[in-house]
Amino acid sequence: MCGVRTVENLTGRGRLDEAGELYASLCSERAPLGLLPEQIDPTTGAFMGNFPQASGRLGVIAGGAGLARAQGGSR
Repeated sequence: MCGVRTVENLTGRGRLDEAGELYASLCSERAPLGLLPEQIDPTTGAFMGNFPQASGRLGVIAGGAGLARAQGGSR
């Protein structure tokens, strides 16, 4: 969720390239079944914590929608 909030912050500040790169990176960090981990160890990339699907999925959708709107719907 913190990563998605960072995407929203970068989008709001007009830093769309950075927001897009971070969003793509976050979306690529899924477990083999497509689940989004609660936390990712920054040094090892290991998944930590639970897999809370409602908040994670809603955050990814909201962050992506805001970024797409800011980019004029081009992505």
